[in-house]
Amino acid sequence: MSALLINYDGSVSESTPLLESNKRFFKLTAEVPYTLFLFSFALTGNVQYSLLLQRTCKVDLNYTDIKCDLLYSQNKTDEAKELECEVEAKTTILIMTLSVICGIIPALISVFLGSWSDRHGRKPLIVWPLFGQFLTAVLSVVYCAVPTLGLWSFLYCAIPNAVLGGCTTWTLGNNLLITDITKENERSLRLAILQGSGYVGLLLGNLAATYMYDAVGYVYTFAISAALYGVCYVYTFFLVEETLATPQEITLKGLVDLGLLKEMKEVWCKERSRRIAYILILLILTYAITMVNFSGLNNIDYLFTRQKFQWLLKEYSIFSTVYIVIIITGMFFGMTMFQKCCNLSDGALLIMAYLSSIAENVGKSLAVKPWQMYLAASMSMLGYLSPTIIRSQVSKVVPKEEIGRIYSLLSCLESVSPVVAPVVFNFIYFHTLVWFPGAVYATAAGLFWVCLVFAITAEILIRKKPYVPSGYTIIEK
Repeated sequence: MSALLINYDGSVSESTPLLESNKRFFKLTAEVPYTLFLFSFALTGNVQYSLLLQRTCKVDLNYTDIKCDLLYSQNKTDEAKELECEVEAKTTILIMTLSVICGIIPALISVFLGSWSDRHGRKPLIVWPLFGQFLTAVLSVVYCAVPTLGLWSFLYCAIPNAVLGGCTTWTLGNNLLITDITKENERSLRLAILQGSGYVGLLLGNLAATYMYDAVGYVYTFAISAALYGVCYVYTFFLVEETLATPQEITLKGLVDLGLLKEMKEVWCKERSRRIAYILILLILTYAITMVNFSGLNNIDYLFTRQKFQWLLKEYSIFSTVYIVIIITGMFFGMTMFQKCCNLSDGALLIMAYLSSIAENVGKSLAVKPWQMYLAASMSMLGYLSPTIIRSQVSKVVPKEEIGRIYSLLSCLESVSPVVAPVVFNFIYFHTLVWFPGAVYATAAGLFWVCLVFAITAEILIRKKPYVPSGYTIIEK
């Protein structure tokens, strides 16, 4: 069913119709490749970091195998701790550089992808990044197979993924596809199911990672990951349906259409009612701070537990697995129990999510025993719902034909956050490592407090009175 949109000036526009066959709530669409993609991602995540530490030690620093084996020793001597600090410092610089490459390019691309996908469809935003990730995985296999390649040679592996949109564009495409095929009152739950299926993939990947690496080594672990990315690409290309009924043909001129930037500017600078504008600004700022926090903390747990508790990859993988189980439980329990059964609004659940994140990071900042990290992780049950809830809230505040463009802005912020956040969070971590390693978690807790205040303010504005997007009347055809 399409809708006529009547503007202030009396002009009438029609939103792009969706395929009716795609509107069944329980029809699987993106969930299968979404799960498989993140399974493959988790399969090489911690293994990749371990590989980069090894290459830094053996190739860049030219230390002997015996000395580099100290990195994996359970009992940390002073020499081992000194070596670990030296190796981690160099490896962190590469990781920050990778974040810039994989963040800036997708951010520039995602600026106009919302408008572009409103014309040409959602599926290309999913298929192209999958192909880029497949090429990146193949190059990573080559890197593993050549032991003389140094740390910085790994940069070449990231280029295909970055140029073809990266995880940011892939996530944008999946979120737009799910938003297209769900009703407004089902959207939060369906987006949470998508995210939850991804965390299932992360869980299974973390479980398999250490054992697969121990069994087959670096090369075959990355080769299996590349094969799985290939399966994701083929599945999506042939089995995932386009949600726009009549997408326009993709041309080279359409890919570089500067008119798309003008359309994005019109949406961002559009005159709205003051209340709706404040709600959007608060939600977008909250989303930006949230993604900076999540991106900044991404590698901190591994560094923190190695330094604080002398955990090796296996111990950390067990912790990651438990952590993801808690997140998955929160994804499904939080949305079904609190929203469906208790009828809580998106805003109320968002407030609970930020309280959960604050408790988690305060707990981690004060942890002095390994079991305290597990206790802190248990407090994160609802924390990872926040990005999903914000996307759902934004989609309900703006007219339907603007959702893709607003989602593009969120994706742009999501791309930039891995560039900014690691610089700040790694700086805090390494400059407080000696006297208070948990300072980085205390910083995150403080930022989540800011998000909590913004979320409460937005919820007050939303509850103030029923709202209709400014300037529109919707007439069902």
